[in-house]
Amino acid sequence: MTSPARSDGTEPSDQIWLTRYLRLQKRYDVKVNERLAAAMRDIERDLDGLENGGIGSVVRDIQLRQAMTSISGTLSAFWNAIGDIIQAGQQDAATEALRTSFDWEEVLLRLNITSAKRKAMRASLISAGSFNVEAMLARIYRTRLPLSQQVYKTAALTEGWVESRIDKALAKGATVAELAREVRDFINPKTPGGATYAARRLARTEINAAYHAVTIDHFTDSPWVVGMQWRLSGSHGPLDVCDSMARNNHSGLGKGVFPRDAVPPKPHPQCLCTVYPKMMDPGRFSNTFARGEFDNYISATYGS
Repeated sequence: MTSPARSDGTEPSDQIWLTRYLRLQKRYDVKVNERLAAAMRDIERDLDGLENGGIGSVVRDIQLRQAMTSISGTLSAFWNAIGDIIQAGQQDAATEALRTSFDWEEVLLRLNITSAKRKAMRASLISAGSFNVEAMLARIYRTRLPLSQQVYKTAALTEGWVESRIDKALAKGATVAELAREVRDFINPKTPGGATYAARRLARTEINAAYHAVTIDHFTDSPWVVGMQWRLSGSHGPLDVCDSMARNNHSGLGKGVFPRDAVPPKPHPQCLCTVYPKMMDPGRFSNTFARGEFDNYISATYGS
């Protein structure tokens, strides 16, 4: 991967933190959409089979209750798959955060460390990307529910939606075909809202949280980082807590800069704000490196 350094070699562009995350998010949006489409096909197939069972109100009621059982089973499998997709996305987010972190640091590291050693440092750091992301999220997001519980809660909401539609269908004498149309709209990845919104929101929020947490964790003890800059997303909407994070002087380090061990978690779902490190002056870095003051940190962090 090419270095993000500017042409003058002084500093990377802070845009890389968002652009690299968005590439990752796009890949996992596709995976979520594929699972939604598969669930929609499964439900349509099962409901088509039920609709051929006969006519009359008693038969219709039986069909609708069978439909609820079938839909519930399909949605349960769907949410289990979404949980697996999110876990994979979090691991990929951890790796991407570490890659971006090293690219950012390398602008300083290249001043005193050979290319061969930097390559080894990068490889050692990236190999740590398969660690326990859930445990790290629990440290950064202290009140956060574990992913399994969040998936369960979201699945329960969709289950409640299905039960509500079945009850309404029974009350008004709707057919399985009419129910199928409603369910299709609820599941269809091309339709706004419904399960589509819930699944994308959960996946984006949790994968982004992992990217954010790993970035924070990596730089918490870094001796050449003076603070962490909160960068407001360009797509940010109305004023909220993010604006305060990006514009207030929290610790005398400058606008939007937090002490590296006091960076807040993302304040709301699907937040696209990013954080990146403010590095020490290159001259100071080289002098401190020459005195060997970084040796223990480099050895512990990069195995070098």
